[in-house]
Amino acid sequence: MKIYLCGRYSRREQLCSVCEELQRLGHVVTSRWLDTEWASRPDQSSAAPPEYREKYAVIDMDDVRAADAIVCFTEAPGDGSRGGRHVEYGMAIAWNKRLIIVGPLENLFYHLPNVECHANQWDMVRALEAEG
Repeated sequence: MKIYLCGRYSRREQLCSVCEELQRLGHVVTSRWLDTEWASRPDQSSAAPPEYREKYAVIDMDDVRAADAIVCFTEAPGDGSRGGRHVEYGMAIAWNKRLIIVGPLENLFYHLPNVECHANQWDMVRALEAEG
């Protein structure tokens, strides 16, 4: 299955390890944003130089569109709700992608009936592994 991973840019390292695990299981991860690192603020995607922001927004859209499923790594209340992950998740809803959440249900749209919820990345990986 082709999977798009989304989450806070500050969690990029964690999501890179999830990417490796999913690839080990035979999945293709379409999230090219995982290959970027902004020297000025490696913890925030907003640190991308302005001249690159449009380019990477288009790449992220293309990567969501190319995926069969989106895995959205959410945050606990009060940990900041801004972020492109919400936009990417919305695109996945509109494009009828499989919806998978890892973490708390941050907003109304994470409560849709077809959303698969997992407490942590290990539970999510085990569930995908069990599917074969």
